[in-house]
Amino acid sequence: MVVLGDKTKSHEVVLSDSTTILKTLCSALYPIEFIDEITSVEQYLDAHLGPTVRCFLYNELLRPQYYSSVANLCTSNTSLIESIVFKQMIGSGLADGMRKAMTINDDTALLSLEEVRNVFDIVSDMLSDGREYLIDRRERM
Repeated sequence: MVVLGDKTKSHEVVLSDSTTILKTLCSALYPIEFIDEITSVEQYLDAHLGPTVRCFLYNELLRPQYYSSVANLCTSNTSLIESIVFKQMIGSGLADGMRKAMTINDDTALLSLEEVRNVFDIVSDMLSDGREYLIDRRERM
Protein backbone atom coordinates (compact mmCIF):
# COMPACT_ATOMS: atom_id res chain seq x y z
CA MET A 1 0.00 0.00 0.00
CA VAL A 2 1.21 3.47 -0.87
CA VAL A 3 -0.23 6.68 0.52
CA LEU A 4 0.18 9.74 -1.67
CA GLY A 5 -0.52 13.05 -0.04
CA ASP A 6 -0.28 16.70 -0.80
CA LYS A 7 1.09 18.70 2.14
CA THR A 8 -0.63 21.84 0.89
CA LYS A 9 -4.02 20.13 0.71
CA SER A 10 -5.92 18.02 3.18
CA HIS A 11 -6.36 14.84 1.19
CA GLU A 12 -4.52 11.63 0.60
CA VAL A 13 -4.82 8.99 -2.05
CA VAL A 14 -4.30 5.40 -0.95
CA LEU A 15 -3.08 2.99 -3.61
CA SER A 16 -3.40 -0.63 -2.55
CA ASP A 17 -3.28 -2.51 -5.85
CA SER A 18 0.26 -3.28 -7.04
CA THR A 19 -0.58 -2.55 -10.68
CA THR A 20 -2.05 0.84 -9.77
CA ILE A 21 1.01 1.63 -7.66
CA LEU A 22 3.34 0.81 -10.56
CA LYS A 23 1.26 2.74 -13.10
CA THR A 24 1.23 5.76 -10.77
CA LEU A 25 4.83 5.75 -9.59
CA CYS A 26 6.58 4.12 -12.56
CA SER A 27 4.54 5.13 -15.57
CA ALA A 28 7.56 4.56 -17.86
CA LEU A 29 6.94 0.83 -17.39
CA TYR A 30 3.67 1.29 -19.29
CA PRO A 31 4.43 2.78 -22.72
CA ILE A 32 1.13 3.61 -24.40
CA GLU A 33 1.94 1.62 -27.54
CA PHE A 34 2.21 -1.60 -25.48
CA ILE A 35 -0.45 -0.94 -22.85
CA ASP A 36 -2.93 -3.55 -24.14
CA GLU A 37 -0.28 -6.28 -24.30
CA ILE A 38 1.12 -5.32 -20.89
CA THR A 39 -2.36 -5.33 -19.36
CA SER A 40 -3.11 -8.73 -20.88
CA VAL A 41 0.08 -10.28 -19.47
CA GLU A 42 -0.52 -8.67 -16.06
CA GLN A 43 -4.07 -9.97 -15.90
CA TYR A 44 -2.96 -13.47 -16.88
CA LEU A 45 -0.20 -13.52 -14.25
CA ASP A 46 -2.50 -12.01 -11.60
CA ALA A 47 -5.13 -14.68 -12.25
CA HIS A 48 -2.81 -17.66 -12.59
CA LEU A 49 0.06 -16.90 -10.22
CA GLY A 50 -1.37 -14.80 -7.40
CA PRO A 51 -3.92 -17.22 -5.93
CA THR A 52 -1.92 -20.34 -6.71
CA VAL A 53 1.29 -19.09 -5.11
CA ARG A 54 -0.65 -17.99 -2.02
CA CYS A 55 -2.33 -21.39 -1.71
CA PHE A 56 0.96 -23.26 -2.05
CA LEU A 57 2.82 -21.00 0.39
CA TYR A 58 0.03 -20.91 2.97
CA ASN A 59 -0.07 -24.71 2.88
CA GLU A 60 3.62 -24.79 3.69
CA LEU A 61 3.71 -21.92 6.18
CA LEU A 62 0.58 -22.85 8.15
CA ARG A 63 2.31 -25.88 9.62
CA PRO A 64 3.13 -25.90 13.35
CA GLN A 65 6.90 -25.81 12.81
CA TYR A 66 6.52 -22.44 11.05
CA TYR A 67 4.02 -20.75 13.40
CA SER A 68 6.75 -18.68 15.07
CA SER A 69 8.13 -17.44 11.74
CA VAL A 70 4.64 -16.67 10.42
CA ALA A 71 3.78 -14.81 13.61
CA ASN A 72 6.94 -12.73 13.40
CA LEU A 73 6.30 -11.91 9.76
CA CYS A 74 2.63 -11.06 10.25
CA THR A 75 3.17 -8.93 13.33
CA SER A 76 6.29 -7.00 12.36
CA ASN A 77 4.34 -3.73 12.06
CA THR A 78 1.60 -4.22 14.63
CA SER A 79 1.03 -3.11 18.17
CA LEU A 80 2.34 -5.16 21.06
CA ILE A 81 -1.13 -6.43 21.97
CA GLU A 82 -1.86 -7.47 18.36
CA SER A 83 1.45 -9.28 18.24
CA ILE A 84 0.77 -11.15 21.48
CA VAL A 85 -2.77 -12.10 20.44
CA PHE A 86 -1.69 -13.29 16.98
CA LYS A 87 1.14 -15.39 18.39
CA GLN A 88 -1.32 -17.04 20.80
CA MET A 89 -4.02 -17.54 18.15
CA ILE A 90 -1.92 -18.98 15.29
CA GLY A 91 -1.62 -22.32 17.05
CA SER A 92 -5.01 -22.17 18.75
CA GLY A 93 -7.22 -22.48 15.70
CA LEU A 94 -6.28 -19.51 13.51
CA ALA A 95 -4.10 -21.58 11.16
CA ASP A 96 -6.73 -24.32 10.93
CA GLY A 97 -9.45 -21.73 10.32
CA MET A 98 -7.42 -20.11 7.55
CA ARG A 99 -6.86 -23.50 5.93
CA LYS A 100 -10.56 -24.31 6.09
CA ALA A 101 -11.79 -20.89 4.93
CA MET A 102 -9.42 -20.84 1.94
CA THR A 103 -9.65 -24.58 1.14
CA ILE A 104 -5.94 -25.06 1.65
CA ASN A 105 -4.65 -28.59 1.99
CA ASP A 106 -1.99 -30.83 0.48
CA ASP A 107 -4.19 -31.62 -2.55
CA THR A 108 -4.96 -27.98 -3.41
CA ALA A 109 -1.32 -27.06 -2.81
CA LEU A 110 -0.21 -29.73 -5.27
CA LEU A 111 -2.67 -28.41 -7.87
CA SER A 112 -1.32 -24.93 -7.21
CA LEU A 113 2.25 -26.06 -7.69
CA GLU A 114 1.29 -27.66 -11.00
CA GLU A 115 -0.34 -24.40 -12.13
CA VAL A 116 2.74 -22.39 -11.14
CA ARG A 117 4.92 -24.74 -13.18
CA ASN A 118 2.50 -24.41 -16.10
CA VAL A 119 2.71 -20.60 -15.95
CA PHE A 120 6.51 -20.77 -15.82
CA ASP A 121 6.48 -23.01 -18.91
CA ILE A 122 4.26 -20.50 -20.73
CA VAL A 123 6.52 -17.59 -19.75
CA SER A 124 9.58 -19.59 -20.84
CA ASP A 125 7.92 -20.19 -24.21
CA MET A 126 7.21 -16.46 -24.53
CA LEU A 127 10.89 -15.72 -23.89
CA SER A 128 12.20 -18.50 -26.15
CA ASP A 129 12.43 -16.17 -29.17
CA GLY A 130 15.39 -14.38 -27.57
CA ARG A 131 13.60 -11.45 -25.98
CA GLU A 132 14.80 -10.25 -22.59
CA TYR A 133 11.37 -9.14 -21.38
CA LEU A 134 7.83 -10.41 -21.83
CA ILE A 135 6.94 -7.22 -23.68
CA ASP A 136 9.94 -6.48 -25.87
CA ARG A 137 9.61 -5.17 -29.41
CA ARG A 138 13.31 -4.74 -30.14
CA GLU A 139 14.72 -6.42 -33.23
CA ARG A 140 16.20 -9.87 -32.63
CA MET A 141 19.48 -11.02 -34.14
